[in-house]
Amino acid sequence: MTDSTRFSFIEISDSVYKSRFAGFFVADWSVKAERVEWNRKQTPTDEIVVLYKSLKSVLLEPGSRLVGLEASGKIHDKLAVLELNDGLGQRWAPPPPRMWILADESKRPKQE
Repeated sequence: MTDSTRFSFIEISDSVYKSRFAGFFVADWSVKAERVEWNRKQTPTDEIVVLYKSLKSVLLEPGSRLVGLEASGKIHDKLAVLELNDGLGQRWAPPPPRMWILADESKRPKQE
């Protein structure tokens, strides 16, 4: 193999790598980011908001993993369920992996 066909690798320090990566990330993110116009967001109407006190109790079979509103005590007094439609479409964390691998320790061969 001649020198012209040989690949060369350049080692760079972690700090240089991180600063370059951060620069590319910020540049890409600023191009793709959409500005949220908060003055255009509206509070939900009374037809959309359902109070927990107005819900009927749920009767479930014994041994079920779910509990009804009456059986769950006062937990529903502190619970709020919200659905945002295109309001805050930004993720603040990387997306989850596309595939999860579950390692079952009981099936792993024992090492001696």
